[in-house]
Amino acid sequence: MTAKCICFVGNYLGGTQFRDKVNDADIEGNLLHQFETIMDFFTRNLRHIQVGKEFNSQGVLEIPYISLVEFTVNALVHRSLNATAPIRIFILDDRVEIHSPGILPNGLSVDDIVVGTSMPRNMFLFTNAIHLLPYTGAGSGMLRALSEDMKVSFSNNDRTNEFVITINRPEDNQVNGNLDTKLGHSDTDIGSNSDTFNADSDTKHRHSDTDLDADSDTINADSDTKRPKITNRGI
Repeated sequence: MTAKCICFVGNYLGGTQFRDKVNDADIEGNLLHQFETIMDFFTRNLRHIQVGKEFNSQGVLEIPYISLVEFTVNALVHRSLNATAPIRIFILDDRVEIHSPGILPNGLSVDDIVVGTSMPRNMFLFTNAIHLLPYTGAGSGMLRALSEDMKVSFSNNDRTNEFVITINRPEDNQVNGNLDTKLGHSDTDIGSNSDTFNADSDTKHRHSDTDLDADSDTINADSDTKRPKITNRGI
């Protein structure tokens, strides 16, 4: 029984780039160790938002910490031990996904769990979790998680034999990404325009020097016979 934790670049699970990935050896252990490793993964890769106007505040996670705790505990405790697949936790730019092996047990539906219905799947995990994790088994954890301000959806998928929780990340994550791209283009444009301007400036200076030299020779040649004309050319 293990878990996979990957923070992808972009919004595609088939992406080829990742920002962070927990090694299998680092997450192997009892329920408490797996829980702490997963929560560290969340706090390391999700943004911290300033609270109020206090600059020195530690900030809060963009997705409520209490909700992440409850969703993680439920994945660890209620996963199916008959399925060999690991718990999978993915952080993408626009969402977080928690995949727990096995559909909801004993005929439970999504409508049941969102109102606090609890029905343990595995008594071994259930009895150990009470002593190791922030877990009571009363069904109130899901209610606490859903009381927080966030957008979340549940999928009880028979075809893939897994229960999936999807939490949307705040939209300003996408805005920041676009801003970074725009800033990058802006720097390039400025640099390019600056080079062009400098090149034009040098060319103009060279033409100006040539004109001045030519005018100066003409003026010196004619100075014995007539007064030079005073013009703005070359100034």
